[in-house]
Amino acid sequence: MTIKDILFDYIKQSEGNVNYEEITEIILSNKPKSKWKLTHWSWYKSQIVSRTGKYHNLFSKEIKENISKSKNNTKPYLKVVKTKTIISKIIKFIDNSNLVEKELAIILGKVSHHIHPQIINKITKANEVFEKEFSENCDPILNTNTFFYNGSDCIFPSVKRPINKEKNGNAQWKNNIYKTDGTILNDNTYPRHIWTYLSMNKGYSGGTNGSWKKVV
Repeated sequence: MTIKDILFDYIKQSEGNVNYEEITEIILSNKPKSKWKLTHWSWYKSQIVSRTGKYHNLFSKEIKENISKSKNNTKPYLKVVKTKTIISKIIKFIDNSNLVEKELAIILGKVSHHIHPQIINKITKANEVFEKEFSENCDPILNTNTFFYNGSDCIFPSVKRPINKEKNGNAQWKNNIYKTDGTILNDNTYPRHIWTYLSMNKGYSGGTNGSWKKVV
């Protein structure tokens, strides 16, 4: 964001009740090398409140009246909490991803590999039979509907990758049951084993010279 963007966002959010020290703090926190000073604000102020000003038509009458009354007051009008809120809103990067959504979708489509619909259908049919057997042998607390919903093509029922709090400092978390919800915590070694068996006819092994490294 430019200094003008930061300043104009501040003006709109403060409804024209500009505090020079406050806006200076915000600008310098985002642009530490800026030479921003009072004369800069005075120029912007004149360009906003003057009828012939460059930015006169960008702001409402109320905001321009408040700016005119501010007189470069250095006494904070906002609470610290509100100041932090304004700063946090201003320093966020603008999300322009919507401008290239179509292009990204086309690029990803050209390099993505998808499972054949007949394979998906076979897995779905197999899950209809497997659900009963699985439910009889899984941890009682597990909600099987999460994995065996209508038309489910889930290949690894009950298996999920953990978040840090689920590991809870336990070095033996991998491939063990997470007692809170009955799932099995895994780090994707299951699909790695399948991939290496399909591509190399051998089991997965990690490390620098492991089979996974050779496959990928």
